Amino acid sequence: MKNTKYSLMTLSIGAALAVSVAATTQSEERYIVKFKPGHGAAVQSAIRAAGGKVALSLDRFDAKAVYLPAKAVQALANNPNVEYVELDAKRYPMSYSDTAGDPMKTEVVPYGIPMVQADQLDYVAGSGIKVCIIDSGLDTSATDFNWNNITGSNEPGTGNWYEHGGPHGTHVAGTIAALGGNGKGVVGVNANGAIPLHIVKVFNESG
Repeated sequence: MKNTKYSLMTLSIGAALAVSVAATTQSEERYIVKFKPGHGAAVQSAIRAAGGKVALSLDRFDAKAVYLPAKAVQALANNPNVEYVELDAKRYPMSYSDTAGDPMKTEVVPYGIPMVQADQLDYVAGSGIKVCIIDSGLDTSATDFNWNNITGSNEPGTGNWYEHGGPHGTHVAGTIAALGGNGKGVVGVNANGAIPLHIVKVFNESG
């Protein structure tokens, strides 16, 4: 018997799979089933025949997120229309804590700024660069950003992208694009607010 075929999926796909589905038994795990182009219908029939439940169709990637009984995984992986079957590992935001004091009373230049030589670069608007941050949203009470240069969206059930969903997303955005020279907060790698941000909220305070 062939070993189950596994392959890495991108983080963006993993983020897209953070949706609620119907309850399943404890013996079932969720898997990514990557099928050969044009064989989606045949694979879906095979999934149902194996007792699986499709949680999400990823048509753009010729893949499906599927709940499968453990005994069905190997057989599905051996299906000639399937490229691989991969466990859809759960992903959680890392915990974040800050005991450095109140950054709103003074501006702080993090050690990483000179380390990556960001203080030697001059980013300008219109350079064609946009940074997408897939995390817990961006807190609108944070005044250390150029809000005219920020857009966003959110995954269902996580709340508005511009509402606090845990501190990590705002922390990451500050590392990238906190304004410099305003006497408060931290200095980001792009400290003049010239690079636009697009926020995608996939986590909230519940995970």
